Amino acid sequence: MVIRYLHFIILCLVVLAGCKSYSKYPIDNRPLEKTDTSLLGIWKIDGKDKKLLWATIKDTDKANFILVQQHQDIIDQATSWRNMDAGKKRAVFAEYYKDDTASLNEAMKADARNINDTTHIAEMRKRINTYDITYFNAGGRNPQYQQWDAYLSKVGNEHFLNTTYRDYHLDNKGEILDVPTEDGYLLVRLVKVTKDSIAAAVVADSTLKKLTNCAAVRKLVTKNLNNKSFYCDTVHFYKVSSYHLSLNEAMKKAN
Repeated sequence: MVIRYLHFIILCLVVLAGCKSYSKYPIDNRPLEKTDTSLLGIWKIDGKDKKLLWATIKDTDKANFILVQQHQDIIDQATSWRNMDAGKKRAVFAEYYKDDTASLNEAMKADARNINDTTHIAEMRKRINTYDITYFNAGGRNPQYQQWDAYLSKVGNEHFLNTTYRDYHLDNKGEILDVPTEDGYLLVRLVKVTKDSIAAAVVADSTLKKLTNCAAVRKLVTKNLNNKSFYCDTVHFYKVSSYHLSLNEAMKKAN
């Protein structure tokens, strides 16, 4: 079920290391570090890490990939769409809805209503210096969970990603149970980042859930910065392409 791919780049780390620790609060309550452009692009999990991951969550398709964008990319796409000629928009919708004229017309009406609503883009602009991460499954053709957020925090000389996290409770068939979810942040240390690779590890301390504010989270991370048992095992990713602007173009470039 697609829900099992939630936060794929983080799930890779969590599954491989067998840890499931999250914090109710991030290290910083908002982005204080500028976007690191070396993280942007198309990524796949590397080598032996990949074999372990596939065996665990049965994701055996080598064409699947991760797209990391900066939030400005999303704003630019939204602005471009808003300014697009209505005839071109209709052609886009027609390609998507094929022979479903009723749905096409409804989509056009909804889009016309949204054109006059500037609230959404205004809210998006508040999220500058955040990353938007999308996992593509089904042979790298199907984007899942677009635009879930992550942003950088610096602790000492080390960088961490604060990544929004939601833990759904599933039954034995993989269906979502109608019970409250567990929401919070996964804290991911970027062990090493180069122009074409990432080594990362999730903070694995179970006391994170008990902390009551950002200051307490930062204090705990600072105290354990060089404590190896504080983290899950390191997982490696390699970059396929630095391209990060459009989901459709990313699918063409990933494989």
